Amino acid sequence: MLVAGSFDELPVIEAVLLLLPKTAYGQVLVETPEHLELPALELPPRMTIARLARGLDDEPGSLVATAVQAWLEEWTPAEPDPARTVTAWVGGVACDPYHFAGATIRSL
Repeated sequence: MLVAGSFDELPVIEAVLLLLPKTAYGQVLVETPEHLELPALELPPRMTIARLARGLDDEPGSLVATAVQAWLEEWTPAEPDPARTVTAWVGGVACDPYHFAGATIRSL
């Protein structure tokens, strides 16, 4: 399971996390301006969270989009397997239609 988005999407990310079963496993990626810290989020025990600190020179959404792309490359098989499912929620900031990560997610 992947949950990814920007600091501005934290209310939605928190709502998604509350809907997950305690058995969920995966990663939460949140891009924040470097001067902001993440509040404590309640996660299922087998999920981890990564804060992606965006500097002044970074385009908003670029860090989370790159991280989503890397996650997809690691967790989605080259050959589809009907017995395996991959679930992802990615906020709008990472789904620029011209960005590879957004295009990959839409194709799943």
